[in-house]
Parts: sequence; structure tokens; C-alpha cells
Amino acid sequence: MLFTHDNRSLCCLAGQNGKCRRRKKRQAAKRTRPAPANGFLNHRFTPVMGRDVGLLGVPAQVEKAFYQSLRNLVAFYHLKGDCSSKLSYPMNIKQSFDKVEKAFMQQRTGLQVVILNDATHKACVATVKAYDTGPTLFYLPLQRLVFILGKRHKRRQADLLLSVCAYLLQVAGIPFFNDGFVGGEYDMIYEWYDSGSMDYDEADFAVVRETYRQKDYHGKKLLKSLRHSYHLQQFEARVKNFRAVGKKDKELLEVSTKLLSLYRQFPERSIMDNVFGNLIEPGEEERIYPDQYISFIWDGAGMVFDQLIESVNTSFQEMPAIEEPSAVQFFDRLPDSAQHDLFFEEQFFESLHLLADILFEL
Repeated sequence: MLFTHDNRSLCCLAGQNGKCRRRKKRQAAKRTRPAPANGFLNHRFTPVMGRDVGLLGVPAQVEKAFYQSLRNLVAFYHLKGDCSSKLSYPMNIKQSFDKVEKAFMQQRTGLQVVILNDATHKACVATVKAYDTGPTLFYLPLQRLVFILGKRHKRRQADLLLSVCAYLLQVAGIPFFNDGFVGGEYDMIYEWYDSGSMDYDEADFAVVRETYRQKDYHGKKLLKSLRHSYHLQQFEARVKNFRAVGKKDKELLEVSTKLLSLYRQFPERSIMDNVFGNLIEPGEEERIYPDQYISFIWDGAGMVFDQLIESVNTSFQEMPAIEEPSAVQFFDRLPDSAQHDLFFEEQFFESLHLLADILFEL
């Protein structure tokens, strides 16, 4: 892993597909299931290609829905070529789709074209625009926040950060470091040390034990605080009343204002809402999910942190696909314009970059 800010703030997967050299004696990491997609039109999308098309319903109905949407896509993007097929069902769908997909990709729109099935579409051609998170881990350390909570002269910054983190936890859906994938990685790292499988001396283990003691003790108290509705209720007032003194305060106010604006515009929007699952590269079973590359962590330095990054790197190195927030446009009707709105995602991830810099430098 690398880091985008002085190699410290956001972890970046190294190499193609985030691959790195595998450590020996590495146990398989347990991964959490992806968060359910409950945002965009409450759709539960299922890619058609790669499935038994016969399960979709009456062939005549499936063909009608597919070819109508395919013609709409061809007309909208002014694609050239014949999209018909003389093959029998369901191979006619595959052949026609392959022709159109090839012509579509030559236009270099930055979109993917897929066939989707959901509650209202038998087999509908759609375009997908994924927000490119890059080979990046959006890991936000909270140890320094705990530290400044005990400093009276830092109380303004601490309170504002509590509101920001409460929003990210309660609304945006970022997992806490004692839970989910990152929590499992922390548990596994401790087991390595405790079982003697790591090459370390007793002094190292003493440091690790103290790190975990603080993580568990302060983590429980901090999580209870961040779950409280009070910090979310005070978010706007704390931003309004914050007086920036110095560069770091200005940066904190900037990112807080940006996230508050998102909260106002999208008061119930989670970063997981537009993650639909298996839209891109549906044949790949091993996938990296958002709750694995977006998370709070305890600390951003030290032996445990280094082991965490190495462990995550190893866990991700052979996964060929990553789930990212996406905007989907169906072509069951001929649209007036392309609609792939990723404004929320753009603002959100930009804010995480800024916030990570602040948390690593507190």
C-alpha cells in the first residue's frame, strides 16, 4: 500500500489490480458481505449475461424487451452496424449484444453497456458509469481524535470532528474499526502475535498489546459517542460557529462545510446506496467491496498499522474486481439525454481525501 499524502493519508493499492507479493503462511482473510443496494430506484439488478437466460421468463417477452432497449441504445448513441441475429434464442441475444457492445466501446464514452434484469425489466440494455475510486483505501484514523478530546484548547476541533465522523458513521455508512472487515483484520493480526506465528520479540508484543488495549477501550467509548444523535444534530451549528485559526483549522472547516452540504442535500444517502453488485465483470467471484476499502481505523502509524496495511494488501492482491458506486441508465425508453449523476460520490470521496489528511496530521 501507498499513501496519497506524504505516503500517509489514503492507502493506495500497489500495482495492477492492487496486487503485491504474497507473504508466506498468510491465512485467508474473512471478508464481510457487501452492503445491500437500496438507493437508486430501490433496484436489485442482476446481470443477464452469464446466467441461464431461460430463467428470465417467456422467450418472446425477453426478446421483445431486449431488442427494444437495444434499438434505443443504438439510436441514442448513433451506433453503426447490424444488431440483428439469425441464431435461435438465447444465443441471438448474446450475438446481438456482442455486436453492439463492440461498436459502443469504440466510441470511448467511459461507460459500460450491460443487460440487466430486475423487478420491472425482463432483459434491458443499460449503461453503467462507475465512480473510479482508484486503487485506494479510504482509511480514516481516529486515535488522534481521542487524544485531542482530552485537550481543552483543542475542544472546538474535536467537537467538529465528532459531528463529521458521526455523519460518516450514522448516515454515510462508513464502518467502525472494531466491526466488519477491518475489525476482522485487527483480530487476525492479534492472533498472529498471540500464537507466536509472527517474528517478534517480547518488547514488540508489549507494544502491540498496549495498542489493542487502547483501541478496544477507547473504541467502545468513541463508538457510543459517535452513534449518539446529538453530534449529528449539532453538525450545522458547529460548522457555523467554528472560527478557523491557522491553516489546519481552515482545512477542517472546508471539509466539514463540504460534508455538511452533502448531508443537507442527501440527508439519508449512504455511500453504499449506489453499489449494486456484480454489474461490472459479473463472472468474477472474488471482489473487493466498499466496506472493505472505506473504513475508520484506529491509528495511522506503528507496528499494528503496518501489519494492517500489509494484511489488507495481501487479502486484495488476487481479487480481479472491485465494487464501486455506479450510476445506471436503462434504455427501455429512448432518453432525451445521458443521465449518469455521480455528484454525491465525487463530493464524498474528495472530502474523504481532505479529511484523511487532517486526521493523520492532528
